[in-house]
Amino acid sequence: MISTGQKRVKEKWMEIIKDKGMDCCFKCGYSKCFAAIDFHHMNPLTKNEQVGALLRKVPTYERIKELDSTIHVVCYLPPGVSQFSQRRKR
Repeated sequence: MISTGQKRVKEKWMEIIKDKGMDCCFKCGYSKCFAAIDFHHMNPLTKNEQVGALLRKVPTYERIKELDSTIHVVCYLPPGVSQFSQRRKR
């Protein structure tokens, strides 16, 4: 079971991610299922922390800066979903 504090942290990160437009694939615009979006550091040599671990912690300036050093792409698509039929309208 997720605690109230953990839920607030997750909600705050989702708010930050949506505000930055990182809730969709930057290549194709897929946005139907956030679980399909994967974050990769543009330069792995400068990576301080994995994004999965980062998103479990309270957002700070340094952690948001770490998130900004990533790209957001479709890692996988749920069965039966075509990434080309789900492009986000910009």
